[in-house]
Amino acid sequence: APGLLGGFTTYSAFAVESVRLVDAGAAGTAAVYVAVSVVVGLLLVRSAAVTTRWAVVGRGQAPVRSTPRPARRPEEDQ
Repeated sequence: APGLLGGFTTYSAFAVESVRLVDAGAAGTAAVYVAVSVVVGLLLVRSAAVTTRWAVVGRGQAPVRSTPRPARRPEEDQ
């Protein structure tokens, strides 16, 4: 539960800080703040996905496939 609630408070602080920057007349700074925050957040998500995949494959488990393999027909085995 702390992770979920922590996400809400982090997003709330991000939104409030962005609005305060705009209200203070620093719209450009707010735009850069929002853009950098979103881009860095997405890069970190991608990094976590790659690291997780590496950890799973590195332990000898099969990688997760995004699409199922087609069923083999018996005549292919001959």
